[in-house]
Amino acid sequence: MKKKKILFIIPIFGLIFISIVFFCDYTGMFKTDPDEQYAYKTVRTIQNEWKIQIDGSPELIDYKISDMSFRGDSEKFFVLKLKNENQIQTIKMNRIQDTDLENAFIQATQSGKGYDKMPDFTQEYTWKKIDKDNDSLFIIYSPQELKLYLLESRI
Repeated sequence: MKKKKILFIIPIFGLIFISIVFFCDYTGMFKTDPDEQYAYKTVRTIQNEWKIQIDGSPELIDYKISDMSFRGDSEKFFVLKLKNENQIQTIKMNRIQDTDLENAFIQATQSGKGYDKMPDFTQEYTWKKIDKDNDSLFIIYSPQELKLYLLESRI
């Protein structure tokens, strides 16, 4: 009888342990740098607020988060490395190159200097811009590099 209980309890504890590990990895809790933890949490918050889905755990390559001004203005810029293109298949992206989008993206990043890893607009890319109230989210995906650029601009 005790043997059956032990054989029943061990897999349950195993599943609980595995669930905790996946949750910690998903939220970025395994990251030792507090800024990087904050960046991962911010990416997850952006996904929830703007209702976009990035599957799996993309690698955070670069980020820049500006300080919020008195009026609440801020910019958050993230460069994510995806494992494969399927991670963003739920986001409906535009395939037609758009110079207005490129100029708006570049203009939005001019106020917060220090964006080192900008998208290469000479290569093929897909994009989406979402506007909500006075806020904007730019999503640019480079399929050659498997990089996803997110720029949230709050006015």
